[in-house]
Amino acid sequence: MPYTVYILHSLTRDKYYIGYTADLATRIIRHNQKSRRFTGSTNDWILVYQEEFNSQSEDI
Repeated sequence: MPYTVYILHSLTRDKYYIGYTADLATRIIRHNQKSRRFTGSTNDWILVYQEEFNSQSEDI
């Protein structure tokens, strides 16, 4: 299963977030839902970079 390293940007906060996942589309939706975590204070996160790897150990 491929893993994706991604970078999101929030215009409201002018911050970047770096993460990795096996399901990028679902993960971005979850980042844009309000929560108490780092990305949860705003819902305008947009994808600015992504790169796929064959395994989780390869992307770290």
